[in-house]
Amino acid sequence: MSLSGVALGGVLAMYLPSATAKGIGEATTLVGAFVLILFLLVTCIVVPSTVIGRAREFRRRVRTDPALRKALEEDPAAWWDPYGNAAYGPLYGARFPLQWLDGQPLDV
Repeated sequence: MSLSGVALGGVLAMYLPSATAKGIGEATTLVGAFVLILFLLVTCIVVPSTVIGRAREFRRRVRTDPALRKALEEDPAAWWDPYGNAAYGPLYGARFPLQWLDGQPLDV
């Protein structure tokens, strides 16, 4: 990620003197484009990988902590929708809602 930002900044820095010579508006547009591209890189690469990494850590904790696993198993049974009859996410109606964690039924 940082290597991409540095490379992109280096390429755009080559065009900055000519953009400045044309006027402050051109330079502002170039810098704004750089900031926008960096923002897109962060939101499309860094944020999803962080979420996936934390999900792996959470699944690992659920596998090793019986109290946490039990609380997660009981949560769909006690949940109620305050606005209607919406389902409990992707776990609604599953016989073993956390079976995807290790492929084993929860009562094993």
